[in-house]
Amino acid sequence: MFKCKNCGAPVGEDYEVCLRCGEPVTESDKQSAARSNILKKLGKYKQLLTENEELESLIKPQSSFPNSAEKNYKSRSFIKYFWPFMIAAPIIGYIIYVGGTLLAAMSIAMDATVETTSQAMGIFMIPIVLIVLAIIVAGVIIFVGIRISRRKQNEFNSNAERMNRESAEKYQQGLRNQELVNMYQDNINKMHPYITLVPEKYRSADSVGKIMELIQDEKAENVEEACALIGD
Repeated sequence: MFKCKNCGAPVGEDYEVCLRCGEPVTESDKQSAARSNILKKLGKYKQLLTENEELESLIKPQSSFPNSAEKNYKSRSFIKYFWPFMIAAPIIGYIIYVGGTLLAAMSIAMDATVETTSQAMGIFMIPIVLIVLAIIVAGVIIFVGIRISRRKQNEFNSNAERMNRESAEKYQQGLRNQELVNMYQDNINKMHPYITLVPEKYRSADSVGKIMELIQDEKAENVEEACALIGD
């Protein structure tokens, strides 16, 4: 079916004249109409092929994207890093006090006679000095532990936040990728009426474009002739 070149009424391929205006239908008119019809179908087919070839270059395996936007990397609390220092500080302080006391006791035992009051006061002050020293060392450990734990916590949470952000971005990319997959499949479904127009080896946008050029330039009457010319 094509349109009359005189009045535009529908004309069947087996008509000899237009039923509306009586315009004669020539063989040239029929060939021109057939050529126009096949070019229209090939043009639509080429458009779908071009879109899918572009989509193929953009689509990635869906398995490379996360399945959800949930935060997979949890932040850590300060105590996660600080607890070893909390345990170490009193233990080391206790070791300093006990160790110092034992050393002092051994030293006193070796010197059995306390000769002066000042020496006696010195012996009395040893435990106090050891306690102060133990407290200072424990305090230093706590202070250093706070700084180290805070730094490690900030580094981990910063990395966790970054990885969660990247994961969320990849999830959004996965959604866009799925949209492209759906578009690709939709185009495949739209191609079904046109697949039989062209042999399988010529089912690419470039080959269909060449077939259209040959038919438009009247170097080929139909797709079969155009394919034969391309093959040659």
